[in-house]
Amino acid sequence: MILLIIDTTGIQSYVFGSNRLRDNIGASHLVALATTTGRPGSILDAALVAEKGVEVVYAGGGNAMLLLREDAALHHVIAAVSRGALCGAPGLNLAYGWARMEGDDGAAFEAAGEVAFARLDAQKRTFRPQQTLLGLGVTALCAATRQPAIGMFIEDNRPVLAAAEVLAKQGVAADAHAALRAAFPLADNAGAYRLDYPTDFDNLGRSEGESSYIAVIHADGDGMGKRIEALLGRAYTSHAESAMALSAFSSAVHGAMQGALGAVVAHVCEAIGPDPKTGDPIVMAAPGSTTTVHLKRTSNNGPYYVPLRPIIAAGDDVTMVCDGRLGLDLAVAYLQKFAEQADPNGEPFSACAGVAIVNAHYPFAQAYALADDLCASAKAYRHSHGITGPCMDWHIATTGLGGTLTQMREREYTGRRSSDGTPQRLELRPVALGDASAPLRSWETVRRGINAFQGDTWQGRRGKAKALREALRGGSHAVDQFRASYLDGALLDDIGAGDGVRETGYQEEYDAVEGLIARCGYFDALELMDLYVAPVSAGGRG
Repeated sequence: MILLIIDTTGIQSYVFGSNRLRDNIGASHLVALATTTGRPGSILDAALVAEKGVEVVYAGGGNAMLLLREDAALHHVIAAVSRGALCGAPGLNLAYGWARMEGDDGAAFEAAGEVAFARLDAQKRTFRPQQTLLGLGVTALCAATRQPAIGMFIEDNRPVLAAAEVLAKQGVAADAHAALRAAFPLADNAGAYRLDYPTDFDNLGRSEGESSYIAVIHADGDGMGKRIEALLGRAYTSHAESAMALSAFSSAVHGAMQGALGAVVAHVCEAIGPDPKTGDPIVMAAPGSTTTVHLKRTSNNGPYYVPLRPIIAAGDDVTMVCDGRLGLDLAVAYLQKFAEQADPNGEPFSACAGVAIVNAHYPFAQAYALADDLCASAKAYRHSHGITGPCMDWHIATTGLGGTLTQMREREYTGRRSSDGTPQRLELRPVALGDASAPLRSWETVRRGINAFQGDTWQGRRGKAKALREALRGGSHAVDQFRASYLDGALLDDIGAGDGVRETGYQEEYDAVEGLIARCGYFDALELMDLYVAPVSAGGRG
């Protein structure tokens, strides 16, 4: 018996390399078709239809594990999947790892898995991506990839030249859209509006002249690799028992993701209600919000578009885009719901998320890369500080990225040293969700700050908010001067972190990584006061 692992490579550039949302949607669907079963048009299903004795251990999230009873099936399956990807998903790169099982018990399954993954890693390190044939001087070029165009599609009533890869993505975009609607149905609680998911970044709800930001949210499960290693390391009586345990774990992860993402969609839909002034649908927000998220439509008879679009939803890996003002609230909602669910052994799941808030026409590949870096930052913080629950990091990119995430933060968020020489940091990020051991560096602290700055005391007082920002950059002495000038000496707003931070704006902590450091409790909230909307149920608002 042979254990075969199929994996996709270069997913980031393949899925997110275009600024056209339909391309991203179609690319994600093609990845799913190549590595999942049970979907119409599945490349993997087509490859296995003529094979006997093939057991699917798991399939999804850009990879699959199969058990093949016949040696000849190895070549046939790899050839069929590769051929299907070349013809149906041009530009998608696949890698394979395999090993023969020497025995029928759980130990043999684990040993084969180690060899197969080692071969897979070796193939990835020496991988040669597909080479596109270059065009001639008279060749028309694809508008998106600059590769030779082989056809065209219609966009905004005009033809657009496209390469094979782009045509394949566009060709399955409608199927991907239908699959998303089936997996996560849309329903307005008032029943007054016909809703649909957007297929264009411009329809994500951003307000013309007011807010032109979208948020790219990338969430990834915590410690999944270690859980799988522990799972495979158990003493199973047969390979079938090992495969069943792995399959059950994979199904539990997928179910947790589906439940959490479904809860996010419902969270948005339940908040859709009529604008008191126009009657048009908006996302109802908590009192104090300084901005309104309007739902868009492209024609008078067309549907209204919810300001949210999942792009990747596979295994523990989720990427979605939304109106920039909803990004943090939806990320928190997803992480909290995912953490409420558990694996087959009852151990709770956890995930971290990165949220890149960028201009609507920002290069999407760069926006996703930033969200991925932010997710990695949240995971590193969780690991280094021994946090058991979810963590989140975010960044607001008003212009192009100038260096790495660390470099940008050193440049933009380093305050003046305190009088005793202690380094001062303006940002709290990354933050934990619900971890009481570090009350300052928590989402609850930031949320309290946002609520304060969106409250009556600060609303309409831009000069006062700007002055506080500059005072916080200047350090605790400048904050003292601000309080004397603007607050008659009163303390800053209560964010649940003690009176010390209300007096100076900062709180000292000993960081296991950075040493003694003073962190500002208010700067993140000030940045977000106009970029954060918390949806509330339309039926229960007020």
